[in-house]
Amino acid sequence: MTRLSLHALPALALLAFAGCGGDSSSEDEAAAASGEPPAPLTIWWFQWEPADGLEQLAADFTAETGIAVDVQQIPLSSYQEKVILEFGNARTAFDIVIGDSQWIGRRATKGL
Repeated sequence: MTRLSLHALPALALLAFAGCGGDSSSEDEAAAASGEPPAPLTIWWFQWEPADGLEQLAADFTAETGIAVDVQQIPLSSYQEKVILEFGNARTAFDIVIGDSQWIGRRATKGL
């Protein structure tokens, strides 16, 4: 496998599972009943080549399902802080966030 595809596999899995939820929100049900397209998915990831690949996958996903996917690439220098601050909100600006495994250790050592 190429380096890009190895990094894109987790993102692909997230996209696949995003559409597999058993319960729909009332907003989604109302949109489906009215014939409106479902709400777009927003994915945050930091800026790097695999995120470009995710954008390509998202375009394919949208073409096949009609569900828009907005991949927002955030500069790495501010990504962790922006994501952590977003978790403090009642509702996040993203549906899916792709984190870094080192975050778990950093948060655990700080009692979170």
